[in-house]
Amino acid sequence: MCWPWKLSPRADKNKSHIFLRARPFFMNNDAIKKLSSSLADGSTYLAAAPADVFYLTGAPFDGFCALVAPDGGVCIAASRMTSPQARDFFGDEYVVDGDSLSAAVVASARKMSARKILLSASAPDALLKAVVKASAGKLRPTESGALSALRGIKSADEIAILRKNQRVARTAVEVIGRRALKKGVTERDVRRRIIEYFLKNDGDPAFDPIVAFGKNSAYPHHVAGMSPLAASDEVVIDAGFRRSGYASDLTRTYLLGKISGRKGDVFEIVKASQKSAISSVRAGASCASIDAAARQAISKRGFGGDFIHGTGHGLGIDVHEYPVLSAKSRDKLSAGMAVTVEPGIYIRGEFGVRIEDAVVVTKKGCEIL
Repeated sequence: MCWPWKLSPRADKNKSHIFLRARPFFMNNDAIKKLSSSLADGSTYLAAAPADVFYLTGAPFDGFCALVAPDGGVCIAASRMTSPQARDFFGDEYVVDGDSLSAAVVASARKMSARKILLSASAPDALLKAVVKASAGKLRPTESGALSALRGIKSADEIAILRKNQRVARTAVEVIGRRALKKGVTERDVRRRIIEYFLKNDGDPAFDPIVAFGKNSAYPHHVAGMSPLAASDEVVIDAGFRRSGYASDLTRTYLLGKISGRKGDVFEIVKASQKSAISSVRAGASCASIDAAARQAISKRGFGGDFIHGTGHGLGIDVHEYPVLSAKSRDKLSAGMAVTVEPGIYIRGEFGVRIEDAVVVTKKGCEIL
């Protein structure tokens, strides 16, 4: 595997595998350029969380880190165990390995003359401690939100992937899942059919599908069990499809049998809450204001205490990522962000209702994926 790399003007010829400006086509060169431009001399950004590494390098496997220098140079750090795969993917000359991943990170940082390491809050804590120890305390990583902010704004290609994945999730929930709701079927039966549909579409579940019948629907993160479906049950199905490295996320609630006034009312309240929140989504809006719009629609009908989670979250490589749509969030929406809007009401011992869609933020509003 060979690419037309060239040395940075700031490079030391003895460290030619570290300071390289030209990068292979599958790397996210735009993101690397933006990230490197935010770094001061002597600083290096360590991408250690699997999602961060994938975002920058496009490598479809875990077990290594990517370090980015101020001049745009990229170095791959790998342990002895993962080094062969990293070398086959990137090329021998671009990988620094060590007896452990932390040792490789420290060796890479030294070759890059890094005096300071920045990383995201999602980086594995165990690795950070190991890096401090391996460097004898000379390298103490500092948290930075730079990469999270970059990942928050999706490119046209990323949005296209999210849209396709959301389409698969919608079919899985609204068609495959809904058709499976026959009396006597179990939660695990429906879960299995959804997973099988994802696999047939050359992808995987982005998370373990949530299928909750009856009283179980009052638990937001219920784990599907052997509960059989009754003719008048409420059903919550929450599923996400992962393909090409990106996740989707969608929830629907189905009211079976004769719908009582209370159940029907709660469903319509949640539906109105989501509509209010989605209509508030636009570039420049605070995430807290979106949460407030959803929460107000529920609270004014007397169910404020039964809305027990935030209104939504960013969606991308991770199912849950920046930004966060909650009352305490200080984040603001920008055009290109992909977020979920998923208000819910959960009445313990009775039933729950949640409706979730993903949207892409635009300057004047949003587009439902």
